[in-house]
Amino acid sequence: MKKWEIIFCRLFLMLILVFLPTPMIVESTSFQSMNIENDIKREFKFGFSADSEIWKLETETQISTKYIKKEYIEYRISDFTNKSDMSFVDATVIFKDNIEWNFPDLNIRYKYKCLNGFDAHIPIEMYNDFKKASFVKYVENQTVTSIEKLCNDDLDWGVDKTEAEEVWGGAEDAKDVLPGNPAGEGVKVAIIDSGIDHDHTDLDGNYKGGWDFAGNYKGDPEDSDPFDAGGHGTAVAGIIAAEDNGQDVIGVAPKASLYALKVWCWTNASETEKISVGFWNALDWAVDNDMDVISISMGTGYSQITYDLCNQGYNAGIVIVASAGNTGTNQSHFPSGYPSVICVGSVDKDNVLVENSNYGPTQELVAPGGRKYNWIKTTELGGGTKLTSGTSIACPMVSGVCALLLSAYPHLDSDDVRYILRETAVDLNVTGWDQYYGYGMVNAKAALDFADTYYQQPVFYEDGDGMINFWQASDSPKNVVVPDYNNSFIYCVKNYEAVSHPGYKMWAESPTIDLSSWGGANDLLLSFRFRCTSASSSSSVTQFRLRFYDAQTPTDIDFTNPTSYDYYIVKQNNRNGQTWISGYDSGWQTVSFTLLASEFNQFAGSSNRLVLRWGHHDSWSTNHHQTEYLDYLHIFEDDNAVVPNPPRELTGFGDGIQYITLTWKSPANVLATHYRIYRIVGSSYVLQATVDQDGFIDTTQLWMDPEQLSYGVTYYYRVRAYNYDIAGAYAYWSGDVGW
Repeated sequence: MKKWEIIFCRLFLMLILVFLPTPMIVESTSFQSMNIENDIKREFKFGFSADSEIWKLETETQISTKYIKKEYIEYRISDFTNKSDMSFVDATVIFKDNIEWNFPDLNIRYKYKCLNGFDAHIPIEMYNDFKKASFVKYVENQTVTSIEKLCNDDLDWGVDKTEAEEVWGGAEDAKDVLPGNPAGEGVKVAIIDSGIDHDHTDLDGNYKGGWDFAGNYKGDPEDSDPFDAGGHGTAVAGIIAAEDNGQDVIGVAPKASLYALKVWCWTNASETEKISVGFWNALDWAVDNDMDVISISMGTGYSQITYDLCNQGYNAGIVIVASAGNTGTNQSHFPSGYPSVICVGSVDKDNVLVENSNYGPTQELVAPGGRKYNWIKTTELGGGTKLTSGTSIACPMVSGVCALLLSAYPHLDSDDVRYILRETAVDLNVTGWDQYYGYGMVNAKAALDFADTYYQQPVFYEDGDGMINFWQASDSPKNVVVPDYNNSFIYCVKNYEAVSHPGYKMWAESPTIDLSSWGGANDLLLSFRFRCTSASSSSSVTQFRLRFYDAQTPTDIDFTNPTSYDYYIVKQNNRNGQTWISGYDSGWQTVSFTLLASEFNQFAGSSNRLVLRWGHHDSWSTNHHQTEYLDYLHIFEDDNAVVPNPPRELTGFGDGIQYITLTWKSPANVLATHYRIYRIVGSSYVLQATVDQDGFIDTTQLWMDPEQLSYGVTYYYRVRAYNYDIAGAYAYWSGDVGW
């Protein structure tokens, strides 16, 4: 309708209103039912909306001093006869209580008596108007399949495969967030990329800020507006957190907070040329601003600065996720190749690794990334959606799942999230880890379910299990934390000094132990595994000490422990901690004991006070070069459930050709329900099998590794006992296929 026509209509309607008989309004059904004709003061407003083509008549009635506002609406099917799409849908429309409505040419099948609405066969365009109208309480369609793409978010197959919609929507193929379900609320996700189109209707509500670090690249100034320079960052953002708003698509975590850190602009230049040194600034910004997740769908090449910043972020509890790369090789790709970063490869709709997805020893997880003719749909720069693929898309799938986890369990740190994602990933190739699929495909539903069970018993400290440990060496310039020569997956404290001194303390210190969620009522359980070696088989004084340290005081903590250990100091063997090593190596030893709440509860609720030290307190020795190993250490709350000791009498034997068989017995303190068996693959332990307990506590368990092994190669195994959901300590064995 033209502007002069609208003005003419309004003038014409005002003239009609002047001569409009009052009883037409007063005698309406709703007014008569109130029986208040004599108490009504009437004010009339007549209006027309050119956008929605709805005639409106508002009346305001007053009973004494109380006003009751009424609004009149009228729709006609003829208003939609010039629409290109004349598709219809069966719908139920319920208006707000103060609405009076009229549809002269609409065939209403049923008018509700207890609700203010009707059931009818209406045009889709009218249905879409009702979905947005302020006077409609709600509208439901009865033929969902005919209008899904017109009035609902599109659940892309990639997001669907992560099972994210089962977390926030409560069902398979859900497209709406149910109130109370975790959907990424309160989780800050930094996207280091080309920026974000923060005006996009599917991202504008979740966008919270950021910075442009592109550094005047091709005329793009560095400022506080990281608007997307080419669309890559917008596509990544849509995968993570496209909103639940009935438009375009919906993301893995549709209520997460997005922060754009722009570090490059879209050009035809090579990837290296696109990346500016602003990447370091962006990474620093993300760590300094306490982001919860950092998503990096790009490659930067190896850099010590990047390595250090990623370590700082990881140690601060930030989950860092990066794409594996799109060269289809097993070459290292950075930053995804750093130990502190979750490396994500890409699979297609059939769960097959895409041919251009990188793989190799750093592959940790895979996620849907699509391929040609098997694209992923996500948000596009300038509005709407686009189809794309690559590990750049797989990476934000995992970042979104991390946001879901953290929105449900805000106390999780980077170690927790990583552990949960590995434990719940869906195997796509072989059981456990492999270089192509890592631990498997990320699964949001399984991760949330696992976290719900796992964190019923809080883990306050966990480090080790064959992974890289971030121990801080102390005391001596030559006392350093280094990878073991033969077992690079285990770090150790090594003394390189030719001559040490009586009473000399050489140790490494853990990060602070977070006891902020411990109430102090229950005891704490501690379990760890250690070993000592020496360069000589003579009277080398090599010992291992594990003790706690109050970083706030600062003093060592000496308590009277009623267990067999003195002052919470664990020493190897006897003779005041000295070890007279025969054969250079003490062998691995596993220890578990209780930290009594009655003596330890002064640290309850603290997160930056308690640390542990491990290493040795040296007596006089020359050229023996003591080395101490701490493979893992767990501290968790004892809720009166029995935590299994290590399996007993673990040993192995080969058939002389290509197979190894392990035997063991249940822990003595509890009959285990099942066991998990791990073997080192590459540089870390990978789950090989889960075996149920067979028989009684002294029954010998037997398991044969089904894989054909190589003759003359040493293989490393560990077996962990479980008491239902409660994990115990490991027992270890290594050997070859020889008799």
